Amino acid sequence: MTIQIENASKMVLRDDKHQRFVTAWLLVAGGLVLTFLVSRYIIVPMFAGLGLAAVGAFILLTTRRVTVVLDKTAGRIHVVFEGFKRKEERDLGMGQISKVVLRKLMQTSAVAAPRGLATARNYYQFTLVLVVDQKGELPFDFGQVECGITNLILSPDDQKREDAAQIASFIGAPLEVSLR
Repeated sequence: MTIQIENASKMVLRDDKHQRFVTAWLLVAGGLVLTFLVSRYIIVPMFAGLGLAAVGAFILLTTRRVTVVLDKTAGRIHVVFEGFKRKEERDLGMGQISKVVLRKLMQTSAVAAPRGLATARNYYQFTLVLVVDQKGELPFDFGQVECGITNLILSPDDQKREDAAQIASFIGAPLEVSLR
């Protein structure tokens, strides 16, 4: 999620999930190409191609873009979740937000490597949470940062903390940072 627009009365946060959409379209296209190329000769790769296309289609159908509009003049927060088939909207008052929380969690995923070897990919997953008065939470994906030696020198936490502080200040709520 990134800050797209900011002025004295309005801030727009958007998470378009470009990487997920590109990956999904590549899976669909690659699966269909594989299916059509080998469909006359070998049946197993044909089903593998259809499986890849199905996984890509599933990702396309389940991914939702998020837009959060913070309107100071109206004192409202308008959240829009847009999926392939449906659109969900939610409104709440800025006064309902008791605090903004920035969470960081270290994640690991397996990555295929040449010669059948698998390596681990470590990254930090940031989540921005708007805590509502009634003890409810609205969590938003706030980005991923690769773990690496450069992060010891130039910490990604500082930029994420700065963006979260900017959002919390705009809302008028305290910021709680949970970076481990």
